[in-house]
Amino acid sequence: MSSVNGRRRGRSAWLVLWESSHEDYLDKLGLPCFVCTLSPRLGDGSVTAILGVLWAMLRPRSLEEKIGWGCAQQWPKGFFQQYRYAGPILVGDDPFLCARKVSGLRVQTTKSGEEELRFVIPAEYAMRPGDKDFSLAIPARPMVLRQGERHPQPYPDDRS
Repeated sequence: MSSVNGRRRGRSAWLVLWESSHEDYLDKLGLPCFVCTLSPRLGDGSVTAILGVLWAMLRPRSLEEKIGWGCAQQWPKGFFQQYRYAGPILVGDDPFLCARKVSGLRVQTTKSGEEELRFVIPAEYAMRPGDKDFSLAIPARPMVLRQGERHPQPYPDDRS
């Protein structure tokens, strides 16, 4: 297995995180922010299917609920969401699993020995009403997820 840091500029991947619209909800539930990474070669449909399996495995509490969600013929409307072309894929209600393609993915160890996950969320584009072409909706954002933190934070892009 090659190191995530084996490439100078990091790797590309689907980064899967637990997210919540409530400040301390992940702490109350004891959920870590980082879940996993997936191959960047996977398409949206495959990532959505994997997120559904992860959610059914990690979120429901009872065995009956896990089996019910895992065997469901149809999931509730709005349970799977994708925003913008090539934007994040969300699965669940609150908390929800969020997968987004990132670049520059690498792990850095601080002087105190803690690991930081650094990555860049690529720019997102959208087509505005009346426009014929996509335009920049959200610029690229360098981010860092530090050990023990529940949310990635903006980080100055120090790649050279």
